[in-house]
Amino acid sequence: MAANFYERFKNKDLMNLFKRLCTQNQQRKFDALWVIIDDMSAELLKSQASSSSRRRSTDSLVGHAKPFSQWIDGAPKEKWSVLYDTDGRRYGIETTNHAECYNMVMRRVRGFPLVGIVEFIMYGCIRYFRERYASAAPLLNDPGVHFCRRVNEYMEKKVEKARFHSVISMGTKEQRFEVSCRDRTGQGVRRQRVIQEVLITIDGRVFCRCQKPKVHYLPCSHVIAACSVSGLDAASYVSQYFTKEAAAQTWCHEIYGIGSLGPFTQKNLHPILIPDAATKRGIGRRQTRRIRNGMDEAEAGKKKKHCNLCGADGHTYKKCPQLSVPNTAAEAGPSGNPTDGSAPPTRIRRI
Repeated sequence: MAANFYERFKNKDLMNLFKRLCTQNQQRKFDALWVIIDDMSAELLKSQASSSSRRRSTDSLVGHAKPFSQWIDGAPKEKWSVLYDTDGRRYGIETTNHAECYNMVMRRVRGFPLVGIVEFIMYGCIRYFRERYASAAPLLNDPGVHFCRRVNEYMEKKVEKARFHSVISMGTKEQRFEVSCRDRTGQGVRRQRVIQEVLITIDGRVFCRCQKPKVHYLPCSHVIAACSVSGLDAASYVSQYFTKEAAAQTWCHEIYGIGSLGPFTQKNLHPILIPDAATKRGIGRRQTRRIRNGMDEAEAGKKKKHCNLCGADGHTYKKCPQLSVPNTAAEAGPSGNPTDGSAPPTRIRRI
């Protein structure tokens, strides 16, 4: 969506604002960013139309509809916005291509033969699962830890942030709260505080105006502040998928080898060609993983000069030393004169 947006408006600042709009979880911030992008895109199209030699009819479009609103009108909000993700299946991640995580397993495998590539991927996945289970298994015997490392760090940050919130109980039968956030813009009588509404139901569900519990399945700082007033445990509103038991269950499955089925390799009497170790980089971060060949001479520097006349390096045929050696019969013209066919001598004309 951001690439399509940039192709339409040709402005990186607007594209970054659009990315922020896609990841917003609060309605007030979503509406405010929408208005800003609408106004900036309208001014941008006007300036582009006035600066171009061929006038485009953008003024008529801006008059009755904002350019951004007209461009995004055909795309449903639940397909590109986190705020309108009513199904809650993405957990705040717009692209659920988790297979990209296994790219690190397949590194340095390009130079292997086919059977070696298959074995490398299999043993790499086994190592991938084994390392992650080794980090999750010790937490099972620790009663003071309930979640994974990243979720524990998230909860610690939100608990620290909730200390600066002011909570007012509003509900009678239901547990409703008004949470006043700490002002970040300024101090004094003109400061403005953001107020969030929190609802904790009897059946264990929690709602907040910031929409973070619904989108991320984790309690926000407003919910934690409300739980501290009502005496509830904020950790009970963390999704069960973030528990240490769920993490250990994800990586505990066994992957069996293929040795019991028999060998899949046979002896090859012909030599096996492998990449030259001299063409690979040494210690340090590689700029490219492609093996360099003769096509990369332009990147390495200028091509070495080679003479087609004498076959030596360092000069071309135009500056070959053999051209300075005079030939008698070879350079003679049809009349036998060596100077036959050469340019006439320059004459000095007196004025």
